[in-house]
Amino acid sequence: MQGTIAGQTYYLGNARLMTELNLLSPEWQAILARLEQQAYTAMVLVTPAGAPGVIAVADVLRPTAAAAIAKLNALDVATVMLTGDKLLTAQRIREVVGVSLVKAELLPENKLDEIKALQQQFGVVAMLGDGVNDARP
Repeated sequence: MQGTIAGQTYYLGNARLMTELNLLSPEWQAILARLEQQAYTAMVLVTPAGAPGVIAVADVLRPTAAAAIAKLNALDVATVMLTGDKLLTAQRIREVVGVSLVKAELLPENKLDEIKALQQQFGVVAMLGDGVNDARP
């Protein structure tokens, strides 16, 4: 996201975007890496003069998520998590809920390609999503 306030341009986005825009210093990269190691998804608010802020969010898992995945795993159903989150964040969630496989750092448009690949590998695929971008055909 990009906007202008009082003649100053601000950017809000993830580390990948800020790196592409060459707006992320090594100091801020280290801060983001520490947050990601703690399973947070970090967004950075940046101006060309520096990074004035970081927003860190974490998914709150439903209390029944691990039990539901355990039941599917007991039925020998392969459980796969497709996420835009960083790999480390996704792996931490995997440890908690017990999904079989994690594919992380996916853009919304790449999830459909992953589902098609899973259909070729497993045949029937059921999909649950937690966001609007997961509802795309």
